[in-house]
Amino acid sequence: SALCSADITGGTLKSIDEGTGIYWPMEGDLTVGGNAVVSGGTGIEAKMGTITIKDNATVTGTGAYFDGKPEGGGSQAEGSAILASAQMYGNSEGQYITSPGLTVNITGGTLTGTKGNAVTVYNAEDTDAQTAEVNVTGGQLNAADDRAGVQVVMAKGDNETSLVQGEENNAFVTSKSNTKVTVSSDAALAAV
Repeated sequence: SALCSADITGGTLKSIDEGTGIYWPMEGDLTVGGNAVVSGGTGIEAKMGTITIKDNATVTGTGAYFDGKPEGGGSQAEGSAILASAQMYGNSEGQYITSPGLTVNITGGTLTGTKGNAVTVYNAEDTDAQTAEVNVTGGQLNAADDRAGVQVVMAKGDNETSLVQGEENNAFVTSKSNTKVTVSSDAALAAV
């Protein structure tokens, strides 16, 4: 529930290819670190709160690649290790307690999309009340062939941006939303 927290430092959480390993639609802090392993059709989908991936954690998306709009009121298996479903909620105070923001911090670990992107930021543009920020300062991002280490998709097809192997020191802000993505040179991008 809102404002809860979870700190996963070990063990394995595994879902089927049609499911999501961890679904985090609310305010609160989710940290996956240590030697924890999370896998599912989407490894982790977040719509609100603060998600941190660090240390030697492994997050893997195993589902078929899907580039459509995420579910509004449920999770979406779409092949990414991390799916940040931005600007879907936060339009009313009943949807959050303190802040509807979504922040994803990747400082370490290995994120793999076996059939999709390592990280997908899908901005639904359903509300402008939510800000979304994705910061990749470390870790290994592994994407399937013809997919991206980090991809930002706008609901209306505008400003689709992807980071592929070999690009470094990238930062971009989508022009129609409150979504910011930063990838530093310490993050390694590769194809699987």
